[in-house]
Amino acid sequence: MKAFVIGLILLVCMMPFVAAQGLEIKSLKAYVDGEKDSGTLDVKPESEIKVKFDVENIDESDIRDIEITSVIKKIDDGEDLDPDEDAEVDDLDVGDDDSAEIVFQIPLEVDDDNYELEIKLEGKYTNGTVIPTVIETLNVDVKKEKHDIWIKRAELYNPALKCTRTTQLSVNVINMGTSDEDNTVLTIINEALGLSKRDTFDLDNDPFDSDSKFSNSYPITVANDQEPGTYPVNVKVTYSDGSKIAEKNIDLVVEACEKKATTVATVPVTTTTVPSAVVVQQGDVVSAEPEESAGIMQSFQSVIGNKGIFAMILLVELAVIIIGIVLVVSWVRKKD
Repeated sequence: MKAFVIGLILLVCMMPFVAAQGLEIKSLKAYVDGEKDSGTLDVKPESEIKVKFDVENIDESDIRDIEITSVIKKIDDGEDLDPDEDAEVDDLDVGDDDSAEIVFQIPLEVDDDNYELEIKLEGKYTNGTVIPTVIETLNVDVKKEKHDIWIKRAELYNPALKCTRTTQLSVNVINMGTSDEDNTVLTIINEALGLSKRDTFDLDNDPFDSDSKFSNSYPITVANDQEPGTYPVNVKVTYSDGSKIAEKNIDLVVEACEKKATTVATVPVTTTTVPSAVVVQQGDVVSAEPEESAGIMQSFQSVIGNKGIFAMILLVELAVIIIGIVLVVSWVRKKD
């Protein structure tokens, strides 16, 4: 008995001199959507969790190849959720420390429940021996409201209309609450545009079921004489027997349609004047043959086409010479 008591006393006395081993997580701080939190982390769908901490070597040997792994267990439809980026720290000599940061994005589709966030440290001594694993855990509590519908998307295919006056509005609605939502009403309205559309549907409360979501696309046509301007299109969801509303305003810009002037090409026209009659005077004999001369000129013009005034003048001179010769010959014969 005395020996046991003496041994126990010696063990207690020696404990302060037993060196700590491995790594230690120090100065851990957690933030939810930018706000510092402590204890249980209260989050909602799409919340951001940021965890900052220091890793210190509390051993008497240097530590290398340090790895930090972290997950939120079974939060992603029964699967573990990894951080956006893995945290890294440098090799640590005795007494050194390094800072680390982990960021998680809570899924949009998530059950209202409690989950465990685990941070694990692993590494090796310089001789290759694996150090004891260090694990730190945080409690994550996803809290959802009973009635909560989100307009996840309300987007115009073409938000600015000019000469084309038609576009499409795509709407996506999701039930983020813990209760089913029957007779949910969607309205799309802008009085100045004469726009009024309405849809009614039911939404399930299971975030992983397609029945908890509603999507549709609605055509929007603007009149050609609509005044230019910015028109807010109101997208509203009324639910929980009309007691709750979710809404968004989407701007539709109408611009003036400036039509381009039509350009007509003008082809220059060349006008050629042809004498209506050719008169040749030789002594006392005068001959006038307007019809024959015009016929000759028209025949030549049809052959040569519009080749210019110069060619026409040559043809006229040729015709005059021929007629003059004929008249002279006739006159000589009569005289003989």
